[in-house]
Amino acid sequence: MLFRSIKVKFHLKEFGVNGLEECEHIMSYDDNGYIIQGEYHNDFVAIQRILSFGANCTVIAPKDIKNKIIEKLKSMKEVYNG
Repeated sequence: MLFRSIKVKFHLKEFGVNGLEECEHIMSYDDNGYIIQGEYHNDFVAIQRILSFGANCTVIAPKDIKNKIIEKLKSMKEVYNG
């Protein structure tokens, strides 16, 4: 059985990168934080990892993962507002 990995590039605000996973590496750094690329086993793992950073993280690419996270956050908002 072959597993499809997913690469996700994201911006991580000054959060501290000591807790990066082996599958994540720093691509660049500026005054606002780090650009990190991670390679995950599947979309679910990638999305859970991104959500674990909270508001300190913004997905840059790919767009479909960014859209899935936006939909997940909207769904969560409905649950907590309802």
